Amino acid sequence: MYAAKRWRIVLWLLCLGAAGIGLSPKGVSAQENPPAAVNSAPPAVEQAAASRIGSEQASNGSEQAPVGETSAAERNSPSRSGMNFLQLLVLGGWFMIPLGLISVAVVALAIERGLVLRRDRQLPDRLLARLGQLCEQPGGLDPRDAYRICQSLPSSASTVLRKVLLKVGRPHAELEQTLQDAAQRNAIRLQQPVSWLTWCAAVAPLLGLLGTVWGITQAFYDTTQLEVGENQAEALASGIYMALVTTIFGLLIAIPATTFAHYYENRIVTYSNEIEELIGSLLPQLERYEGQVRFAGESKAESPDRSTLGKTVQGKRTDGSRT
Repeated sequence: MYAAKRWRIVLWLLCLGAAGIGLSPKGVSAQENPPAAVNSAPPAVEQAAASRIGSEQASNGSEQAPVGETSAAERNSPSRSGMNFLQLLVLGGWFMIPLGLISVAVVALAIERGLVLRRDRQLPDRLLARLGQLCEQPGGLDPRDAYRICQSLPSSASTVLRKVLLKVGRPHAELEQTLQDAAQRNAIRLQQPVSWLTWCAAVAPLLGLLGTVWGITQAFYDTTQLEVGENQAEALASGIYMALVTTIFGLLIAIPATTFAHYYENRIVTYSNEIEELIGSLLPQLERYEGQVRFAGESKAESPDRSTLGKTVQGKRTDGSRT
């Protein structure tokens, strides 16, 4: 009986042992499944991280693309490589043609007026010295000798003095009026080319401004014609800086032209005042000829005096009566 119970206990133990052995793989698999689930999480995290990194790279690439384009545009732009004078002339368009012609005219007028408004051409020192020697003679100033000196030394002062000498013998007030009129006409003659410098100084910036307005209008129009995605700010900035070229050149022409015009105007006024003072100082020495002699230029300067001319005429009349 005890032996039977023992066998029964052994069988139950064997069954329990078998059951424990059969259950152990399931437990192991069950215990291993959670780590599998835990190990399955990192691929999901890695996938999310990879997608996030890819989106960041895409965004960085989209942000870096305009930077690359801008750098290329900057490398090709004149501001990046240095502004070239000839490139600016081309960028100014056809408005640079009249501006170029005006600049040539300004240079030519400035050189021509600089040569004409020299002191040797207006009030030479030799003329002053010869007239001073003539006034120091015992007989005083001789109109005929003064006229010959003016013809030998042509200048603005000699031209005005010849106009006055042709009126010798007239009243003193008429001589003064002749002096003022001749000096004024001489100043106007010298002033006429200078007025063209003033005109160039006024027109050049206006042409430059017109070219700038035209260029800005064209830049805005070109901006409206760009496709979607193109850099409108860059295109607009490029068009505006090219349009400003004409204004720059207009000012570069106007500033020297204005400077030369005012400088030459001041020299003309100075020479006119000096000429009037010089000839005005000679008028008192011509008063003694008032009502006595009528001087008519070189033809009468070389003719004999009145007594000789009267004797010649009387001789001709006597010869005629004899015939």
